Amino acid sequence: MGLFEKLGINKEKKSIFPYNDGKDRAVYTCRHIMNKQEPIAYVSHDMNGDWTFLCKSCSQELDLNSVMIVALCDLYNVADISSYAALDENTQYEDDCITYKNDDEYERWLTDIKDRIAAVNVERNGKLRSDFSGIKIYRNPTDE
Repeated sequence: MGLFEKLGINKEKKSIFPYNDGKDRAVYTCRHIMNKQEPIAYVSHDMNGDWTFLCKSCSQELDLNSVMIVALCDLYNVADISSYAALDENTQYEDDCITYKNDDEYERWLTDIKDRIAAVNVERNGKLRSDFSGIKIYRNPTDE
């Protein structure tokens, strides 16, 4: 048994990258997934080609302290996202279902997340910021 097998690293998996977006494509995710605390429960591939991967709790109520922007390859090294590579643009995966996205409240919620992240980064002179503590965005406005 070689070193890679002892460490549980599949060399073939790492060498075959299933996404056409490129390994350095920035994606939105949460710390729960990156820390291997929670599995992926929601995936969005929007019309602009942006990817969002969230756990179940963050897909309902997202504390911006949990949000992360990472390279697609970094997420791929932490979680098995290969099954989502074929997800067409303007579709989403949630509750084991793939559906086409429309301009519903959930899409507006995700857009609000991206807009708030961008606004905070602009306030910080364009520098990416990892601490968004205290800012929460709820999926349903009635939860606020």
